[in-house]
Amino acid sequence: MLILLRTESTASALEAALAAAPDALVLDPASHHGADAADLVERRRGEPRGAASGHSDLLTRGRGSGPVLLVRVPPLSSSSMEDALASAMAFEPDGILLRGAIGRPDIERLGAKLAVLEAEHGRPAGSIGIVASVADEAAGALALAGLRPHPRLAGLVFDRAALAASLGCAPEAQALCHAAATTILAASACGVPAIALLESEGDLDGRDVTSPRSDGPQDGEGARLWPGLRVEDAAIAARREGFAGMILDEPRLAAALRPSSVGSSRTSSPASRRNNRGSRPA
Repeated sequence: MLILLRTESTASALEAALAAAPDALVLDPASHHGADAADLVERRRGEPRGAASGHSDLLTRGRGSGPVLLVRVPPLSSSSMEDALASAMAFEPDGILLRGAIGRPDIERLGAKLAVLEAEHGRPAGSIGIVASVADEAAGALALAGLRPHPRLAGLVFDRAALAASLGCAPEAQALCHAAATTILAASACGVPAIALLESEGDLDGRDVTSPRSDGPQDGEGARLWPGLRVEDAAIAARREGFAGMILDEPRLAAALRPSSVGSSRTSSPASRRNNRGSRPA
């Protein structure tokens, strides 16, 4: 599963992101204006929307001929949260990517806000999913054990850089490895994919991406949680650890990935894998 995060508000940046054919596209309303919203809405007009009965497969089921659209908003405690949500609705998003989520209470609070916005904007009740970045700080990481399935929940994101900055720790700190593993476990328990957010500055070595190293990540490199790894090696390491997909901030990095490294729109969800366990041959 490949997700692209775009913070640059230009037509060329949007075209580059769409040309990378991601499963989902994440926009930040703080960096995009009304013209961007109108353009995207027009492009997506008439494409089928997902059912409102559940969102566990939101990131893998696709939406017409284009990617699923997510809009990233700040933590619920932020003073700009309400304005960000109002701006997000102009893009007619399929889901919201919530930064700094702290456990199920934050997911429920955002769900309640979305219910009001859906009614105000004529959207079907429950039609907007939630992808939660759940370990951006210590409180969120500690609350992972209490996460349970939620009708709007579509995925859990692990942002290594955000947690490292919050803790003030080294990139290879054991606390980061523990939080990553707990995010994967919580996502499996909730029946949604775990997704690693990797930024080209700090997390990945994006140089010479057209000639990735052929032997994959070396022993122990995955445990460092990817700082300085080639993008393809980081994808392989993340898949080995249990992440179903990656969020990248550069289309050029996405072009260097083999489809098998990050999964694709056909990647099965944790829920579907559990349903298939009973069909194994004797």
